[in-house]
Amino acid sequence: MNLLKNYQTNLKYILIVTILAVIVGGGILGYYRWIKEEIKMPEVETPEPEAKAPEEEIIPEKIIVDLEKFNTIEDAIVYYLNQYPTDPNVLQKIFIKNGLEENMIKWVEKYDLDSDGIEEIILGLGSKQKEYIWPAWYIISKKGSKYEIVYEGTTPSGSVPYESPEFKFIRDINQDDRLEVVVTSLDCGAHTCFLSVEAVQWTEKEWRNLTPQISISSSDELKFEDRDGDGTEEIVIHGGTIASAGAGMQRQYTQIYTYQIYTYREGEYHLIKTIGDPSTNIYYLMLDANKALKENNLTDALKLATQALQNPNSGVSSDEYGDEYGYVNERDQVRILSYVAIEAMLVYLKQSPPDLNSVNSLLQEITQKYNKFDNPYINASQILRDTYLTTGDIQKACQAMENEILKAGDNAEFLHWYGYNTEKLDLKNLCP
Repeated sequence: MNLLKNYQTNLKYILIVTILAVIVGGGILGYYRWIKEEIKMPEVETPEPEAKAPEEEIIPEKIIVDLEKFNTIEDAIVYYLNQYPTDPNVLQKIFIKNGLEENMIKWVEKYDLDSDGIEEIILGLGSKQKEYIWPAWYIISKKGSKYEIVYEGTTPSGSVPYESPEFKFIRDINQDDRLEVVVTSLDCGAHTCFLSVEAVQWTEKEWRNLTPQISISSSDELKFEDRDGDGTEEIVIHGGTIASAGAGMQRQYTQIYTYQIYTYREGEYHLIKTIGDPSTNIYYLMLDANKALKENNLTDALKLATQALQNPNSGVSSDEYGDEYGYVNERDQVRILSYVAIEAMLVYLKQSPPDLNSVNSLLQEITQKYNKFDNPYINASQILRDTYLTTGDIQKACQAMENEILKAGDNAEFLHWYGYNTEKLDLKNLCP
């Protein structure tokens, strides 16, 4: 009973204490809330972390290229263009690591060739250290945010690199409303250099070279000029000799190329005329007289033939095989001058009226002077005169002469030996 009574007493005590704690605690909590509402504490802003300044791009003063780290020099060029896109002179700073540091980039040009608002980079590459860099040139275009090579100039095929390709100009040379970048390159062998011309344009589809066949040895002149007044520039190039054994007797000449369209708006430059340099050598006088006859230029044909007949030893060597420069011996001389006389005879027969007296005089002269060394042109000249007297037809007489020469085969060739660079008159073209 005492235990129960004590339990009830303790329970009442605990209940009273709990009620008092709730009352006191509630009062304190309310007081705190009142203070918080009445006394507003200032808000403290947490400071944001300071922004870091952007790192400045380090622009090098010189770039030493170790080619062992790249597959090709082209890869190195594009890599450094993309590595330093804000440095406009990065290409001029590239040096090759080859024991002696050497500048490989010889020239750089910039121009918007494809009219997209972004300049292409045109550069020439070269090095005297041929085991490292072969002369070349490139067009580099920016695609998106990256540079890439879009055109690689013709790679030289000679045995000795000579120098960097030469930038000439950028303009519309063929009047098709597209720009051409014109670059020349030298491809050198042991004794002779060949000049190649490239005129490259963007066709809205591809980068195309308009001059894939233009190359000449020993060039000393290159011009772009409108010779016929049609607005399109012709390419005029002079040279042609080769300084090596086996080239034979030769002279320089001028080649003229004109632009010819073969599809809509697209074409190439083609050779339309070759003009040999004037020469006093009887062989070249004979060739030029033949060409004048083909053009029906009787005045020049007679002038050239007469010059050869009046100077029969011009270009003739006393050596049996022909000397280093002439390659015309006595055997060659009688054939050349006999055909020169035939050329003059053709002029006299084409005149109105025909000059038969001069024809007979020429026939008599060459028969007396050059009927030796089994010369087939003596009999051919007689057939020319006799056929004309019989038919009165200059074309039939001329063809009969040529047919007679063709019967002689190799014995009718004008030179006893032709070099690989010697101009040659086909025996099938003796009758212009």
